[in-house]
Amino acid sequence: MKLFILLPAFNEEKDLERLVTNIDAKMGAVNIPFKIVVVDDGSSDNTYPIAVRLSRRYPIVVLKHEQNRGYGAAVNTGFSHMLSGGNEDDILVTMDCDNTHPPTYIPLMIDQIKKGYELVIASRYQKGGGQIGFCLRRKILSISARILLRTVFPVPGVRDYTSGYRAYRLSALKKAREYYGEHWIESTGFTVPMEVLLKLRRLNVTVKEIPLVLRYDLKDGASKMKTLKTILAYLKVMRSLKKR
Repeated sequence: MKLFILLPAFNEEKDLERLVTNIDAKMGAVNIPFKIVVVDDGSSDNTYPIAVRLSRRYPIVVLKHEQNRGYGAAVNTGFSHMLSGGNEDDILVTMDCDNTHPPTYIPLMIDQIKKGYELVIASRYQKGGGQIGFCLRRKILSISARILLRTVFPVPGVRDYTSGYRAYRLSALKKAREYYGEHWIESTGFTVPMEVLLKLRRLNVTVKEIPLVLRYDLKDGASKMKTLKTILAYLKVMRSLKKR
């Protein structure tokens, strides 16, 4: 069993090194081999050279998009890299690259994967979870999406459909790619976590949530999320999946 940690990165020069350092400090509690996969999505700042420099000190693989293709494309590149070289029992953790996802939760998610769950979501909406430093419009978007998704696409035990902080058993992702095809991730933006969850839902993947306190106050870089564009993207993905 190996652990892969996927970090999609776009203009994260202010946050990347601190995050990698914090991840490495928490890996002693995991006690399994790990590798960090940084996907630089066409950054225009120093994200890529920083990632390359860090790879000389930490177990990091750096993948690069020459042009910015979007969060979803970066996640897809990372998934494809690990699916091509990983084993069925390996674990893949996805997290944002901006320090809003504290690495403290990685050992907790891995424990749940070892108990037999195929997907573990770090959830703001479980008891003990929450979010710090969120602006009002982001809170409204998040709560509205949660209510709508739980109504239209209920997943037992799941409250946070849009959290990108997750742990997957690699066998579940392989199953999804075989079922949906090579281009099974169609989203390019921040709707990818929702899309992946709803596609795994159809395959009866076992899901567990643990409480997460999202630390938006620890983020140094600017937000890349465009609220209206993201809302429209959510509706588009939901309509597409509802037709299937």
